[in-house]
Amino acid sequence: MTLVDGIRAGHSKLDVRLSLPWFGQRYYVRLMSGSERRNARRLDGENQSGLNKISIFYGLALFLLFASAVFGAAIFLYLVKSMLGINLFEAHSPLHRFFF
Repeated sequence: MTLVDGIRAGHSKLDVRLSLPWFGQRYYVRLMSGSERRNARRLDGENQSGLNKISIFYGLALFLLFASAVFGAAIFLYLVKSMLGINLFEAHSPLHRFFF
């Protein structure tokens, strides 16, 4: 596959390309993953080293913290619901053997 200016697209181990409809328009999404091939000088020139790596780490840590808080809150609310005797389904939950 070639880009618009004729430069050959990179060879990544993971290269997913999607065109998604969204409220009457289409958006193009591309996810790429692979080993870094650029040298340190080029990374510095593109502002891709140092602070950006730290911000990616903090962003990932914040996402994991948020995701675990949401998961913990869902489990907590489910346990409170179960203790109050509110049943959403007729059969017993698999979690009942661990907590009750």
